[in-house]
Amino acid sequence: MSFSQHLDELRTCLIRAFTFLAVGVCFGFALGKPAVNFITMPLEKSLQHFLTEQAKRKIKSEINDLNKTGQAGDLMAYIEQGYLPTESYLTPTDCKAILHAATGRPLVDALHAEGKISIHNVDNFNEAKGTGVEPTRVFLLTKVEDDRRAKIKSLSQQESFTIWIKASFVVGLLFSSPFVFWSIWMFIGAGLYPHERRYVYIFLPISIGLFIAGMLLAFFVVFQFVLDFLFLFNRMLNIEPDPRISEWLNFALMLPVGFGISFQLPLVMFFLERIGVFSIKTYLSKWKISAFAIVIISAMLTPGDPYSMLLMSIPLVVLYFCGVLMCKLFPRSKSIFDFDEQDLVPVD
Repeated sequence: MSFSQHLDELRTCLIRAFTFLAVGVCFGFALGKPAVNFITMPLEKSLQHFLTEQAKRKIKSEINDLNKTGQAGDLMAYIEQGYLPTESYLTPTDCKAILHAATGRPLVDALHAEGKISIHNVDNFNEAKGTGVEPTRVFLLTKVEDDRRAKIKSLSQQESFTIWIKASFVVGLLFSSPFVFWSIWMFIGAGLYPHERRYVYIFLPISIGLFIAGMLLAFFVVFQFVLDFLFLFNRMLNIEPDPRISEWLNFALMLPVGFGISFQLPLVMFFLERIGVFSIKTYLSKWKISAFAIVIISAMLTPGDPYSMLLMSIPLVVLYFCGVLMCKLFPRSKSIFDFDEQDLVPVD
C-alpha cells in the first residue's frame, strides 16, 4: 500500500473505533449507577478495614480499664463481627427515652437485639435510672458499612454528575474494547502480506485478553494493596481519611487502563520484531536493561508506592519473556536486508 492508502486506512480505522466507543458509552449511561458503586467498592472496603483496625487499637489502648468492667472481650468480638463501638455518655433522661423507644421490651434485650449498644454497659442503665444526673459511659455499636466515616463524599453539586459521566465512559470502553482492538488490528493487518494477515485473527483475542487481565489485576488485587499502604500513613500520623469521590475515580480509572495498555507488551515486541526493528537475539541479550526500563515505566504509570510498582513490573517482566517466546513460535521470513556480521566478506 502507498502512504496515502495507509492514511485512508488509518482514518477508516479511527472512525470505526470511535463509533464502537460511542455505542458502548450509550450502554454505559444506562449502567452508570451500578458502575459507580462497583468502582467505589475497593475504597469503601479499605475505609472499613481502616476503621476496624483503628477501633481495635483504641480498645487495646484502654484494655486495662475495659477489663475491669468485662467489656474488652465483648467489644473485640463485636468488632470482629463488623461493628464499630463509639464511646458515649448517657444521662438517666436518655435512658428513659431509650426505654420508651424499646416499646416496653426489656431494656437489655431490646438494645442488644437492635445492635445499638454494648450489652455489658446496659446493666448500668438500671443503676442510673432515677438515682442522679451522673452520666453513664456506654459504647454505641454501628455496622461498619453504615458508619458515616466509611462513606465517600462529594463537595459540589456537579461533582456527582461528572462522576456518572466518567463511570459511563469506562463502562463503554470496557464493552467496546473488543471491537476497538479489532479495528486497530485490522489497520495493522492492512500493512501485512495476505499470508500474514492470519496473525490478526490469532493475536486479536490475545490482545483483548491481556487488556482485560491487566484491568482485572489492577482492580481486584492492586487497589487493595495500594489503599492499605496509603492508609497506613493515616494511622501512623493519626489523620482521619476523608476521600473525595472525584479524586478516587480519577485514580481508579487511570490505573486499570494503564495496566491494560502495559499488558500489550508481548504484542508490541512481536510487531517490532516482525518489521525488523529488533530481533530475538537483541531481546535476549538486553533483557536486564529491558527489565530495568520496565521498573522505571511501572513507577511512572503507578502512584509510586512499592506495591503497585512491583505488581505491575513483575507481570511485565514475565510478559517480556512471553513476547520473546511468541517471536520464536512465529518467526518471520528472512529478508535480503537481514545479515549477521559473520556474513560480511572482507574486500581487498
